[in-house]
Amino acid sequence: MKYLFFDLGGTLCDIPVHDKWTKITKEGAKKALRNLSIPEVKLNEFSNDFTTIKSKLRTRAKDTLEEFEIKTQFKEFLNSKKIKVSYDKLVQLERDFISTELKISYLFSDTKDTLNQLSKNYEMYILSNNVSRVLVEEILRINNIQNYFKKIYVSSDIGFRKPHVNFIKYVLNDLAVKPSQCVMIGDRLDQDIKMANESGIPSIFIDIIYHPDNLNKESIKPNFKIKSLKELKKILLK
Repeated sequence: MKYLFFDLGGTLCDIPVHDKWTKITKEGAKKALRNLSIPEVKLNEFSNDFTTIKSKLRTRAKDTLEEFEIKTQFKEFLNSKKIKVSYDKLVQLERDFISTELKISYLFSDTKDTLNQLSKNYEMYILSNNVSRVLVEEILRINNIQNYFKKIYVSSDIGFRKPHVNFIKYVLNDLAVKPSQCVMIGDRLDQDIKMANESGIPSIFIDIIYHPDNLNKESIKPNFKIKSLKELKKILLK
C-alpha cells in the first residue's frame, strides 16, 4: 500500500456544525449577501430564503449523492431574486460564506505529528465531501498541513459525494492507481468506509468524535477501528 486517502472533517479536524447547521448557514449567508449592498431590511429575508433552499439541497445531496457547489447555489439563488453577479463576486461570496465555518474549525491535537510521520512512507490525499473547495483549502492552509497532501479531491468539483462510485472512480482514474494500493481513512461509516468497502479499498474508521450519521451503521465494517490519529502509526508504520 502506497497511497493514503484522508477525509477531512471529523478525521483530521473538527468542523462542529451538525447541531447548529441552520444558525451557521444563516450567519454565513447574511455576511456574504451584505456585501451585495442588499438593504438591511431585506437581508434577514434573503438569508432565511437561502438557508431554506440550501437545506433542501443538502437533503437532496444526501439522498442522491449529487453535490451542489456553493458558488452555483448563490448564482441560482440570486438569479431567482433578479440579481446578476459576476464570477469574481461569486468567488467573494463563497469566501464570506465559509468564514463562519472556518472560524469554528480546529485541528485535532495529534494531526500534525501523525501526518509528518506518515508522509515519510506514503503519498497522501484529501477526499472530502464539501460544497466549497475553498473551505477545504483554507482549513489545510491555516493549520499549515497543506504540504503533506499531494492533491485535494472535493465533491463540489467532482459533482458526486462519497460514497458514490463516481467519486472514487474519479480519484483512482486520476491517480492511475489500483484500490489495493490505497487505504481510506475517515470518520463516517456510511460515506468513507462504505465507499472503500464497495471499491475494494482497505479502510480505517477513526472514531474520535460523535456524529449522528454513524448511528445504526454497525453493519458497515472497516478493516480497522481506531480512537485517535496516532494509532495510525501502529497500523501503517510497522
